Amino acid sequence: MIGLVAFMVGRRGDMIGHAVFKGGRQGDLIGHAVFMVGRQGNMIGRRTLSYEINYFYHN
Repeated sequence: MIGLVAFMVGRRGDMIGHAVFKGGRQGDLIGHAVFMVGRQGNMIGRRTLSYEINYFYHN
């Protein structure tokens, strides 16, 4: 009987673990999207910086 309860709890835990894993994968995708946006922002920032440097050098 105790073994059966432990088995049921174990399966429940496995389902929770799977849900967390799926949540983690979604979180990873969100993190990846943020990383991509961050990289774009970084590129825009560098471009803006180079424009500013050119502007100051020429004026």
